[in-house]
Amino acid sequence: MQHASSEPELSITPKLPDMSNFKSHFVQPLRRKRRDCVEEDLSDFMTQVKSMFCDIKACQSVQDTKMERICSAVEDIKAQNSSIQTSMEFLSEKYESLKTQLEKSDLENKKNLQHIKALEQKLDKYERISRSACIEIKNVPPVTGESKQDLLLKVTSIAKQINTVIEQCDVKDIYRINTKVPSNKIIIVDFVSVIKKEDLIYKYKHFNKGSIKLNTDMFNYNCTRQPIFISENLSQQMKRLYYLARDYAKSNDYKYCWVTNGKIFLRKIEGAPLNWIRNETDLKNLSAPL
Repeated sequence: MQHASSEPELSITPKLPDMSNFKSHFVQPLRRKRRDCVEEDLSDFMTQVKSMFCDIKACQSVQDTKMERICSAVEDIKAQNSSIQTSMEFLSEKYESLKTQLEKSDLENKKNLQHIKALEQKLDKYERISRSACIEIKNVPPVTGESKQDLLLKVTSIAKQINTVIEQCDVKDIYRINTKVPSNKIIIVDFVSVIKKEDLIYKYKHFNKGSIKLNTDMFNYNCTRQPIFISENLSQQMKRLYYLARDYAKSNDYKYCWVTNGKIFLRKIEGAPLNWIRNETDLKNLSAPL
């Protein structure tokens, strides 16, 4: 049995496009675009590299300039150091020269001081000899127009008061010397012999051991009462030493300090050893521990 013909069947297979020109339409443009990008990137890279080299070159130029300045500064410093070293060597030579001169001057000064000290000692020795027969009398008031004869009368009156006698022939010279108080000038009596001087001082000390000490009220002096002191006429150096010895005796409980024939003595107590003070070193030695 023959079936009736049906409608023709419709094909459902899609019609694919023609791919023959795909490469020409798609692949080739993509290839060209990638190549262009690479070329552009390479060009940019080369530009950057060139720029980096330019920057490096510029930096190198700056560095070269800085290095030139540094080298120049170093050379200046070297020159300055060389100049300083030369100056230091010059100063060192001058210092050594001055040091040598100072050492020589110091040695000469020491010799000169020793020589001056020796001369002072010799001068003091001669001065002591020249004053060996001299005494000084303090607190006898002066009068206007006072002559040597007036002074001699006053001294003979004092000698009589202390139980001794002074004749005009016993005195070689007599005069006053200035003091800080013009109204109380010291009388200097230069005897013809040391024996006469020592006799007068001995009689004065013996008299003062009594109940009444020698004073101005015992004479017809127009002044207030004052003690009259008689002592040896010492040189300036010995006066200073005597002052120091008295001060030392007072500070160290020495009972006796006196001068005899221009010599200074210290004694701690009655019967103790006698200390002859020739100079300040002797006083220092007394203070030194045993």
